[in-house]
Amino acid sequence: MRAHARLAVIVLGLGLGLSCSKPAPVGVAAPDQRPTIELSTAPQPGDSVFYVVKFTWFSYDPDGQVLSFRYAVDPPLAGDTAWVATQDHELTLKFRSAVPGSGTPSGIAGTDYHVFAIEALDDQGLASPAQSVAFTSYTVAPTARLIFPIPNHLTTAATPTSVLLQWAGTDPDGPNKQPVKYKLKIAEQSVEIMRAKRGIGEIRRLCSASPRD
Repeated sequence: MRAHARLAVIVLGLGLGLSCSKPAPVGVAAPDQRPTIELSTAPQPGDSVFYVVKFTWFSYDPDGQVLSFRYAVDPPLAGDTAWVATQDHELTLKFRSAVPGSGTPSGIAGTDYHVFAIEALDDQGLASPAQSVAFTSYTVAPTARLIFPIPNHLTTAATPTSVLLQWAGTDPDGPNKQPVKYKLKIAEQSVEIMRAKRGIGEIRRLCSASPRD
């Protein structure tokens, strides 16, 4: 009897030990987290800037790495966005500024409203929440001046029948601060000079002498 009782106690103890054991933990894969992106160089929201605008940004992916970016200019409020892919961390864009500006005395020749948006893409193909900024771009009208003959509103310049006209121009927000072309008018004829060398354009004009009576 004692042997049977001792055996029952041992069996009961084993049963209790088995019933109190915890199941082995099962690993659960954490969902991939989206990357983030922030604009570090960009116009202030609602600001008015030259039409040539530089953007820089930095990104972070908490569980992987950012592989590329995509940006859009003036994305639509509804429908598909035309994204442009890039792996750079900076970008310089020229924005259309075609709405006529106030002109003088501010010198603004054209303006336009724009939105720039950018996203980061990680190694799992997930996109970050888009970062965007809205601003107004503008362009300043170039200026030109005659170098020879020197203009004088009091007198008319006297020249020989063959005269060399010289001029120069500046464009505050243009490439190399120079106009890309000039237009001039001589004796009711319009002449277009596509590009000036070293900021000075010139043209020879053969002026025929007036016939005598």
